[in-house]
Amino acid sequence: MNRKYLSYAIFFAIIALVVGLTINHSRYIRSQIDAMTGPNRSARISAAKELVRTEQFSDTVTGETEATRASVIQALEDWASEPAPPVVPVPVKAADSKTTDAPEVTKTLKPSDAVTQILNLLKDQDKGVRDRALLGVLRTCALSDDNLDVVIGGIKDTDGNVRKPCVLTLQTIGQKDPDGISRLLLQETVTLMRMPDNKSAAEALFASRKGVVVQHIVTKLVAAIKTDAAYRGPVGDVLSALTTDHQQAVTELLPLLMDKDDGIKGGAADALGKMQAKEAITQISALLSGSDSARKSAISSLALIADVTCEKPLIEAVNNPTDNTEARQQAAVGLGKIATPEAVSALIKTLGDYDLKIRESAVVGLSRAGISAITALNSALKSPERETRLQAAQAMTGIAAPQINSGLIAALNDNDLGVARQAAVGLGFKDNSGAVSALAARLGTSRQAADASDALALIGVPARTALIKALSSSDPTEAYFASLALGKQGESAVPAIKTAANSGPSRKWAIAALGKIGGKDAVVILTSLRAQSDPATRDAATQALKLIGIN
Repeated sequence: MNRKYLSYAIFFAIIALVVGLTINHSRYIRSQIDAMTGPNRSARISAAKELVRTEQFSDTVTGETEATRASVIQALEDWASEPAPPVVPVPVKAADSKTTDAPEVTKTLKPSDAVTQILNLLKDQDKGVRDRALLGVLRTCALSDDNLDVVIGGIKDTDGNVRKPCVLTLQTIGQKDPDGISRLLLQETVTLMRMPDNKSAAEALFASRKGVVVQHIVTKLVAAIKTDAAYRGPVGDVLSALTTDHQQAVTELLPLLMDKDDGIKGGAADALGKMQAKEAITQISALLSGSDSARKSAISSLALIADVTCEKPLIEAVNNPTDNTEARQQAAVGLGKIATPEAVSALIKTLGDYDLKIRESAVVGLSRAGISAITALNSALKSPERETRLQAAQAMTGIAAPQINSGLIAALNDNDLGVARQAAVGLGFKDNSGAVSALAARLGTSRQAADASDALALIGVPARTALIKALSSSDPTEAYFASLALGKQGESAVPAIKTAANSGPSRKWAIAALGKIGGKDAVVILTSLRAQSDPATRDAATQALKLIGIN
């Protein structure tokens, strides 16, 4: 044969071979996908194992439809529920052996490998697949210690789509009764389980667990604190939800507070803090005299516990500029939870701290303290320091109770515009009738009109009479901002605005408010007004309807 034609023949033969192999591989992959989503349980498991063994599972599933990706999770669940294969000893070549024909070691697949694949599917781009994967993790987590280890490993994953579901799974599966599970179940999970309600779904998950595996959760979590720093925050999140295992967890965590490794001490302290372990306060407090790292962990933990016996070290921390900023922030929030006069006094002093982050945390703490902080905040509103007055007004805004009215109404007259505006903002909360008159009086003032309008909108029904009255004001600024406030109150304000829309002095601004609200009732009123003989009314109604989208 001519060499030229021989080369062509070889080339086309290679192409044919490659195409054939590609087609065969495609058919093979298709058969495995069909098997995993088919009705035969053994075939589902076998196909899943084969794809994992050949390291093709992720690539194969990724290219499938959302429904198919969700369906293959059942195959993984089936596999994960199988007994673990027996451990086969692997021959080990002697160190002085000259032979090179040692037996090739093939990895033995285990049911926990299926759980690993389910965790990978928690990263899927589609929520439907992620929801199905969460159900898969819930169903398989407590079937064996190996499965449990995989899920515990997932709580340190840097991807929140894996970490959060694994934390939720351990919190849920670790409960000691179906009621505890029911409180934590997501509606998506209940729907996927095709159960009529949370209770039924919880009972099904509770019955599917292996109690002996569940009993190991606390011990395994505490042990994880010693192995990797990434476990330390999530472990506390899980243990804080396992309230029936509280005493066991405390007993196992306390020895870690005496470990030579500050990281382990910190992890244990964090977990005890999240668990609100008041019985550990003495041991945690001992860390305050340790290294900077240990002291930071202790302050943070005591702030989470927030018992009155934690007050002294938290006050010391929040007043100590040399302490870690994050710890001081947490101390401020913790003092707000304690809310004793001494704790509130320390927070008031902190409103003038040089560090903005500390000031902001003091505001959060005072807001958390609530009513018990109002007397001190009223005094702070009279401080000669502008920053202290502003932060006090912000703290009162977070309290949102009628008791703040007198102090903030007085602060509406503050010489500093920022303080005066913050006072108006703070008065704007649902049904705060006591602030209506003072806020309405500022609708015509350029420096506070917008904030007063927003506040009156939030107050709702108690503010409507004053707002309707302001629509007929001779001051266009006052009428305009009253109209804005009514517009923000939505369709519930339409009946009150309807009367104003039929009154000459207030008609223009009432029509503007209806245009901002929209909705069926507003359209009916505006359509009627557009048919009136008065040109100004017709034009205003026409513009309002266009704003709604009606020509």
